[in-house]
Order: sequence, then structure tokens, then C-alpha cells
Amino acid sequence: MILLFVILMLAIAVDASPADSPPSERLLDVSTSWTGNSFPGGTRQSKWVQDFIFALAVNPAGRCFTISHWDEAHREAGIYENGDVIGNCEKAAGEAVAVNATHAFAPQGKGVRRYTFEGAPTGTFFDLGYSPRSIAASAEVLAATDPANDRVEIYRISDASRLHRFEVNDPGAVALAPNGDLWMVTPIARQGFDGRYWVADPKSPPRIVRYSKEGKREFEAIDGYPDWIPASLAFDHQGRLVVGDNGPRRQVHFFDVSEEPNLVRSFGERGGIGAGKPGVVTPTKFWGITGAATDAKGNLYVSMYEQGSILRAFTRKGKLLWEVMALNFVDMNDADPASDGEHVYGKQEHYVMDYTKPAGKQGTFHGYSLDSVKYPEDPRLWLTNKDHHIASPLMRRLNGGKLYMYATGMYASHFVVYRYEGEIAVPSVMFAKEQWKSEATPGWPPNQPAEGGWIWRDADGDGRFDADEYRQPEDRKAASGDWGWWVDSKGDVWQTLSSPARLRRFPLQGFDRHGNPVYTWESAQVMPAPAPFTSLKRVEYFPETDTIYLSGYTAEQPYDPSHWKEMGRVLARYDGWAKGNRTAKWTTLLNWNSGPREVYATPHSMSVAGDYVFVTHFHRGGPIVNRVYRATTGEPVGIFKPGPEINGVTGDVDIPYGIRAFRRRNGEYLIFQEDDRYAKVVLYRWTPKE
Repeated sequence: MILLFVILMLAIAVDASPADSPPSERLLDVSTSWTGNSFPGGTRQSKWVQDFIFALAVNPAGRCFTISHWDEAHREAGIYENGDVIGNCEKAAGEAVAVNATHAFAPQGKGVRRYTFEGAPTGTFFDLGYSPRSIAASAEVLAATDPANDRVEIYRISDASRLHRFEVNDPGAVALAPNGDLWMVTPIARQGFDGRYWVADPKSPPRIVRYSKEGKREFEAIDGYPDWIPASLAFDHQGRLVVGDNGPRRQVHFFDVSEEPNLVRSFGERGGIGAGKPGVVTPTKFWGITGAATDAKGNLYVSMYEQGSILRAFTRKGKLLWEVMALNFVDMNDADPASDGEHVYGKQEHYVMDYTKPAGKQGTFHGYSLDSVKYPEDPRLWLTNKDHHIASPLMRRLNGGKLYMYATGMYASHFVVYRYEGEIAVPSVMFAKEQWKSEATPGWPPNQPAEGGWIWRDADGDGRFDADEYRQPEDRKAASGDWGWWVDSKGDVWQTLSSPARLRRFPLQGFDRHGNPVYTWESAQVMPAPAPFTSLKRVEYFPETDTIYLSGYTAEQPYDPSHWKEMGRVLARYDGWAKGNRTAKWTTLLNWNSGPREVYATPHSMSVAGDYVFVTHFHRGGPIVNRVYRATTGEPVGIFKPGPEINGVTGDVDIPYGIRAFRRRNGEYLIFQEDDRYAKVVLYRWTPKE
């Protein structure tokens, strides 16, 4: 009897050993990769390319200095050279950056700090009383624009004292000529609260005007093109004025200004990303130009930001030397269902994948789907916190195999549909839970109803929001909803509703002559939430098996408004949903820890693929943990975490649809996960061994 007891105790000890931990915490054999950033990030000491490159300056040796108003990991003033990350100008952030032969200059608080070329701050600080919109520097002076007061100020470099101040209507980019003259764009303005785009009034096109260093306006001016947007100015090694034009031409122009200003040449394919095969990425196609400058050898550097930061370097003859990029900020990926994971899409990126390549090198940036010139009312350009409101693409093949993208964002306030024409995603349909209001983008979308939510469809095929293209329910309040959005493989749209908890389904009614999917309020079906749910937050329905997966809260696991983005505490599967079954096949209580920061982890996003349900968590500390559940039973299978390929760290999953899984034909699973901190999408690869 004693011997039996000893054997039993040994067996229990073996079962409890770390090598054979409970299945719910079994670490799965998963490899890690990523798309969207030239570098993996992961720690403050690691390398990554920043978000929001608003401006560019280049020193004589070819070292590039950039500026952002925000980078999630706080590289707001990144330094780059020879395709590598050199560092950051410490504590700098804003919209402007400049260099002279010996130092860099960047905004810090309400002034400008002088930095070494390694990014170290010096003691020189120009106390402007504002954060400048543009700056330029020479050996003797610093020029800064004050947008709030429509003026330009000139400061002495040696002692940071102000020399001159003069008024200019809506000053834009500035550059100091070798002879000390100041060239400036006017009138031009920044669009929106975050100021990421320069915009011009078509009734008063911007000019580039020459001023003396004392502020006297000279006669020479460059009118350029009626529709141009001169977003940046610099002088090259030959004394020519270099203009980054983010208008429809999307080119870099070189002007000889030694006498009467004269256009010498323009670099880049005219029309940029819209040229040739629209949307297909090539080195000389530009979009969202924010900076253009040269080094002492005449090499040209071009920075871009529209959705994703890109910095490219070219020889004098126009050959690409190198590029670095940060494409996936508050973004997710999904695989084209018609491919075997070989074509992967973000909200504006198209990657062609080669899984034989090393981590971080598997995705080739093939297509950019946003054409801001042809479709200027694209929601990706206008929604406040533009990166946040469209962030989670769901790719579908409908209408005879054509490609469509359905997407929502961090706050699930909209569900936007795009139809692909080649590589360009054209605004097609938009569901809005309520009228869109924003001080940052007043007047967008144009022509929307005066109150209440709506469905818009691009009835005439031009991608614009025309007055006769909106539809509303009879009860304006009926348009509102909760956090759940989904589109199934047949094109039906699903939405969770609250107060009380319900589901709404918009059956696809067909396609109009432009290929837009048709949805109507009249055909929508509303159904109560099944037991045990009192609140629904996520939904995924699969018509092939008539199976629905729901997550949310129950009477025993109630909703807590302090966790407003989470997917809920309970996950359930229902079979035979369309046949009327409302009894769950299984329910699972999800791992939930809202305690101290070091252990904080609440379930945030889910994705069902093949035989498994994948759940990722919102964390306030430590590495992201992803959990896998068996789709047939709801039983936990194991966990996986970011690997050494990305230094074992990702940023928060900040969006409600921050994980997306896809099963390949060989049984391998591709699991994409948002990483907003280091401007990329993490890719996990897992082949189950069970």
C-alpha cells in the first residue's frame, strides 16, 4: 500500500513538471517573421523605421534626418544612412527638420534644438514660443515659420538671437540659398489636426517666392503648375532649388535660380503611384512626398508619407541606392483567399510572399492600393487618426472571383468596403453607425445625411460620396451598433448590436454595374443574442459549415466599461445557425487578467481558421501572449509568443481585429498580429504536430 502511494505521488509530480505543463500553457513550436518594416524593432536599442516622416534634411555626407509628430516607440526624429538606422535626435518631435554643414536642427517643445550629426543635443536652443512648421539653416542663420501668426523669423546661429521677423500668407516649406536668400512656398497649409499633408487652395495656387535675408520680397517667383503642391524645398550641390511636388505629378523638380528661375529637370514617373500600372510599386514612383534633398555628391533622397513612411536614396543618374520603410502602422494583414498565402494585403499594402527567405525578408512590397489623386475622398485619407479608423482588412473573393477588401478600425465605428481595380482599392461601400463628425476634417464625407447612421454605395463608380448615394433606415437610431463586424465568404455582412444584445446580418443582394456589393436596410435581419450572452463583441460566421463563433459577456462574466475594446470573457461556437440552432456546441472561459501591469492581459482579438481559434491579448507589460483553442471542442491547445527574430517583443495589439489566421494547403498556419509599436505586422508560422 505504501509502495502504491509512493508511485502515485511520483506520477503526480511528473505530470506537474515544467516539461509537461498544462495544455493551456503549452508553448507551441512557432517561428516568427514580419512584414512592413525594414527592421524588427523590439527594444529601445534595436532598429526600426519610424512612423510619420513629415520632413527630410540631408547633410553633405548623405546622412538623412527626419521628423515626426509621433512614433509609437518614440523615434520621432530618426537618422538614417546607407540604408541603416543610425539613431534619433533626442526629444525632438514636430513637423520640421534642417541641417547645415555642421549640425542638425529639429523642434523641441516650443522651439528648435541644435543637434550633432549623431543626434546628441547641444546647448543651443532657439526659443521661438511655438513649434515651427518649416525650418532651414545655413552656417549663419536659422529660418523658421510661425503658422499661427503667418510670419517667418530669422535667428542668428551663434547666439540664437532673433534677427528679423516678417509676415507671409500661409508660409510653407523654406530653403536658404547659398547666397543667403530665403525661398519659400506661399500660400499653403497643413491638413487636419495631425498636419500630415500639405494642401493647396485651387483658387490660389502656391508659388515659391524669393526673399532677402532681411525679409524683403524679391521679384523672382516660381509659379510651377496650377495643381502642384510644393511640399519641400532644398538646395542641391550645384545651387539648384529642389522641389518635392506632392501634387498630381508626384515628382521632384530641379530649378536653376541663378537668374530667371528655370525648370532644369523633373525626376520620377509623372503621376507617381498612379502611373503605368497604377498601384504597382517601382523605385521611381512616388506618392505622399514629404521631402527631397541631395548630398554633396548629388545623390538624391526622397521621403514619403501618406500611409506608411518610406525613405529612398538615388544616384545622380536615378538608380536606387537603398530604401527603408515603415508601412504597417496600426494595421493588419490578411491573405488573399484565392492564393495559398502567397499574396498578403494590408489596408493599403500588397505583399508577394516567399516563405523560403529569412525572417523579415519574406514579403516583397508589390502594390500600394491608395490613389489619393484619382480618389481624393477615400476614407483612408480623411478619417480622424486616419491610421486608426481603417486598420483591419478582411480579403474576400466575390462576384466571379474579383478581389474585395472589407475593413474596420480601432473603434469599429465604420465598416468600409473596397473593390480592387488592378492594384488600386476603390472606395465602394461604407457602413457608418452614426453621422461622422470631426473638427479635424469638417465637411467629410461630403453630402452625408444631417443625422444618424447610413450606408453609402458608389453608385456612379467615381469613388466619391455623392448626395444621392446614401441610404438610411427609417429609424435613424437603428444604424448604431457595437464592436463586432464580419463579412463571410459569401459576402454577407454581420454586425453585433447592443442594448439589448443582438446580431444583425446584411445579406449580399448582388452587385451593381460597377462591381459594388449591394446591401440594404430593408433586407437586414436582426436576431437576439443566444444564451448565455448578455453582450456580444465579436462574430465570425462560416456558411460552408453553418457555424458561428461569438464572444462577449454573460451574466456570470459581466461587461466592465473600463475594458471597452476587449472581445469579452467568453467564447462560444454554435452549429446549424442558419437552421435555427441557438444552443452552443461549447463555451470557453477566456484567460483574463486585469491586475498589475506586469501580468495584465485581456483577450482582445480572435480569428478562426481551419481547426483552431486564435486569440491575442491586450497587454500593459511583458510580451504579447497568443492562445490557441481547438475549434471542435473549445479546449485550449497552447500558447505562442514573439520569437528572437523580433527580439521577443511586440507592441500592444491596439485594434479589435489585431489577429488574422490563414491555413495553407500544406497544413501550415499563417497567423498575423498587429504590432503598432514598431510599425509592422508580425507573422507567426505554425504547423500542428498533433
